[in-house]
Amino acid sequence: MIYACLFKIDYAYGGPEEGGWWYNCGESLPHDETIPMRTFANDKDAMEWYHSKLPIVDAWNAARNSDLNSVNCEGRFVIYITNDMPESYPKETPHYE
Repeated sequence: MIYACLFKIDYAYGGPEEGGWWYNCGESLPHDETIPMRTFANDKDAMEWYHSKLPIVDAWNAARNSDLNSVNCEGRFVIYITNDMPESYPKETPHYE
Protein backbone atom coordinates (compact mmCIF):
# COMPACT_ATOMS: atom_id res chain seq x y z
CA MET A 1 0.00 0.00 0.00
CA ILE A 2 1.29 3.43 -0.95
CA TYR A 3 -0.03 6.57 0.76
CA ALA A 4 -0.19 10.08 -0.67
CA CYS A 5 -0.91 12.90 1.74
CA LEU A 6 -0.81 16.68 1.79
CA PHE A 7 1.48 18.16 4.46
CA LYS A 8 2.22 21.66 5.63
CA ILE A 9 5.86 21.86 6.70
CA ASP A 10 7.42 24.69 8.64
CA TYR A 11 9.91 25.62 11.35
CA ALA A 12 8.67 26.11 14.90
CA TYR A 13 10.38 28.20 17.56
CA GLY A 14 11.96 25.93 20.14
CA GLY A 15 13.19 28.46 22.67
CA PRO A 16 15.64 31.27 23.48
CA GLU A 17 18.67 29.09 24.27
CA GLU A 18 21.87 29.99 22.37
CA GLY A 19 20.20 32.97 20.73
CA GLY A 20 17.07 31.06 19.74
CA TRP A 21 16.59 27.73 18.07
CA TRP A 22 14.05 26.25 15.68
CA TYR A 23 12.97 22.74 14.72
CA ASN A 24 11.29 21.13 11.71
CA CYS A 25 7.64 20.25 11.95
CA GLY A 26 5.07 18.86 9.57
CA GLU A 27 1.30 18.74 9.86
CA SER A 28 -0.63 16.10 7.97
CA LEU A 29 -3.65 17.56 6.20
CA PRO A 30 -5.45 14.32 5.23
CA HIS A 31 -8.92 15.86 5.07
CA ASP A 32 -8.21 18.56 2.49
CA GLU A 33 -10.96 18.45 -0.14
CA THR A 34 -8.75 19.55 -3.03
CA ILE A 35 -5.97 17.04 -2.33
CA PRO A 36 -7.37 14.32 -0.05
CA MET A 37 -5.22 11.55 1.39
CA ARG A 38 -5.12 8.69 -1.10
CA THR A 39 -3.86 5.14 -1.23
CA PHE A 40 -2.44 3.39 -4.28
CA ALA A 41 -1.55 -0.16 -5.17
CA ASN A 42 1.59 0.76 -7.13
CA ASP A 43 4.22 3.48 -7.57
CA LYS A 44 3.16 4.33 -11.12
CA ASP A 45 -0.38 5.32 -10.13
CA ALA A 46 0.87 7.24 -7.09
CA MET A 47 3.36 9.25 -9.16
CA GLU A 48 0.81 10.01 -11.89
CA TRP A 49 -1.57 11.35 -9.22
CA TYR A 50 1.29 13.30 -7.58
CA HIS A 51 2.23 15.02 -10.84
CA SER A 52 -1.42 15.88 -11.54
CA LYS A 53 -1.71 17.64 -8.14
CA LEU A 54 1.69 19.33 -8.13
CA PRO A 55 0.52 22.46 -10.05
CA ILE A 56 -2.14 23.06 -7.36
CA VAL A 57 0.43 22.82 -4.55
CA ASP A 58 2.87 25.05 -6.45
CA ALA A 59 0.14 27.69 -6.88
CA TRP A 60 -0.71 27.57 -3.16
CA ASN A 61 2.97 28.04 -2.25
CA ALA A 62 3.41 30.88 -4.77
CA ALA A 63 0.49 32.78 -3.21
CA ARG A 64 2.09 32.83 0.25
CA ASN A 65 5.52 33.28 1.80
CA SER A 66 6.60 29.65 1.67
CA ASP A 67 10.36 30.21 1.91
CA LEU A 68 11.38 28.06 4.87
CA ASN A 69 14.50 30.22 5.35
CA SER A 70 12.39 33.29 6.09
CA VAL A 71 11.17 34.31 9.55
CA ASN A 72 7.97 35.42 7.81
CA CYS A 73 7.33 31.96 6.37
CA GLU A 74 3.71 30.81 6.50
CA GLY A 75 4.65 27.19 5.94
CA ARG A 76 5.07 25.23 2.73
CA PHE A 77 2.67 22.69 1.28
CA VAL A 78 4.13 19.41 0.01
CA ILE A 79 2.74 16.04 -1.00
CA TYR A 80 4.38 13.08 0.70
CA ILE A 81 4.33 9.69 -1.01
CA THR A 82 5.23 6.96 1.47
CA ASN A 83 4.79 3.29 2.32
CA ASP A 84 3.72 4.10 5.88
CA MET A 85 0.63 5.92 7.10
CA PRO A 86 1.71 9.59 7.17
CA GLU A 87 1.70 11.28 10.57
CA SER A 88 2.37 14.80 11.75
CA TYR A 89 5.81 15.33 13.27
CA PRO A 90 7.44 15.66 15.70
CA LYS A 91 5.22 13.72 18.08
CA GLU A 92 6.68 15.66 21.02
CA THR A 93 8.20 19.12 21.06
CA PRO A 94 12.00 18.73 21.17
CA HIS A 95 14.03 20.15 24.04
CA TYR A 96 17.25 22.09 23.71
CA GLU A 97 20.26 20.09 24.90
